[in-house]
Amino acid sequence: MVGSARNGLPSWITAAVAKREVFADPARDESLIFELLDMKCDVADEGSAVWFLQDLATEQDAEGGM
Repeated sequence: MVGSARNGLPSWITAAVAKREVFADPARDESLIFELLDMKCDVADEGSAVWFLQDLATEQDAEGGM
């Protein structure tokens, strides 16, 4: 584990709690990190994945790849 423990969690996990769910297995040195996204009421459910990926591409200056 990296960082000092606080509330039984490493500091790098407690800093991420507000926007992420983190599951760590220190015995296997593995972790899963899920980013919690804000709901976009103006985006239909069936288009939400495409919207998210296009927004991510725009933020990473990688538009036009989809």
